[in-house]
Amino acid sequence: KHIAVEISCDKEDTHNMLSDLGLPVPQQRLVYSPNEAIRAAQARIAPYVHRTPVLTCRSLDEATGARLFVKCENLQKVGAFKARGACNAVFALPAETAFRGVVTHGAALAYAAQQRGIPAHVVMPENAPKIKVANVQGFGARVHFCAPTLAAREAMCADVGRTTGATLVHPWNRDLCEEEA
Repeated sequence: KHIAVEISCDKEDTHNMLSDLGLPVPQQRLVYSPNEAIRAAQARIAPYVHRTPVLTCRSLDEATGARLFVKCENLQKVGAFKARGACNAVFALPAETAFRGVVTHGAALAYAAQQRGIPAHVVMPENAPKIKVANVQGFGARVHFCAPTLAAREAMCADVGRTTGATLVHPWNRDLCEEEA
């Protein structure tokens, strides 16, 4: 099996739009072969995420001059694609690491930790909307508040990891995920 990704840029406007967004403009059809890591991740997360639909929209196609496919991840658990990565990270942890819990910045990890039955620590800015705090707490996570800066959140995540033994699952840079010994 192969996964085909195809975007055809029929109009100069589409080329400019993709360029303005900082996205590459494909010149040809790209074909990727899924490897075992992707298949393992898919199997690992399948029980915990929705299989979301892919839709098309003629008016978007006409406006862009391309055939667009919209993956409706807003229908995903926690309302975002982030549930996929969080579940993969949490369920990939060895049991001896997972039992100490996880720490990060978001609701998706709280959801994944709840599904695995492990502690979750979520660092949020002190001015976070109450509804977001309630959502994270609703997944059973312990919320740690900090100043509303990225530096403060990263420092608090590191501190929580040190004091609890929880594993840092970085919210966007998987290369920075690390275990706290």
